[in-house]
Amino acid sequence: MAQSTAPPGRFPLDSRVDAQADAQADAQASLLNNSLYSTANPPWTMPAIAAPAEHSSQSLGLPHVRLRLDDRTLAVLNTDLAQEVMVIPQQRLTVMPNMPPAVMGLLNHRSRIFWALDLPQLFGLTPLDPRSPEYHLAILRVNDKSVALAVQQVQGVARFTPDAIESPLDHEIAPGLVPYLQGCIPQTEAMLLVLDAAAIAAYDASPNW
Repeated sequence: MAQSTAPPGRFPLDSRVDAQADAQADAQASLLNNSLYSTANPPWTMPAIAAPAEHSSQSLGLPHVRLRLDDRTLAVLNTDLAQEVMVIPQQRLTVMPNMPPAVMGLLNHRSRIFWALDLPQLFGLTPLDPRSPEYHLAILRVNDKSVALAVQQVQGVARFTPDAIESPLDHEIAPGLVPYLQGCIPQTEAMLLVLDAAAIAAYDASPNW
């Protein structure tokens, strides 16, 4: 089967990462940048999340893809587990009958077939508009399993250190979200949810017979 190619609207992402970040993380971020394209939105700039003062002379941490789930909810996914981010036309998804509400359909991409999940709906938030002409996806891969996470928008790359992550039980996080989170990071604009990739990849997409 022929490999997928990016549409004419493909462009690199300017993430403005910290100059002292480790080379391996930068290489992974570069891989994501080269996979990111959109036919509708201009390039964006994503500043790094501020690190605690005691870490000001150190790396700002590992890069994470920043995902907007709705107008008030943001999430991040470690770039080591995010294969690719892209925008696809609605027609690329094959809808299957009797599936859980969060399962949007099957995606055939790079000679692999895997499920696409409406991540906001999985988290009990407002579902994505099924009439939308295109979907913003982050391709998650854990071991040999791939899952496409559909979100409202992919918003670049953010960095933070592990000690910035707090337990979701210490904050007003909806109980239905907790099983899919490694933790959260309080921010001025919104709570940043740190996704548990393994838990999301293990989601049961069995039909509702």
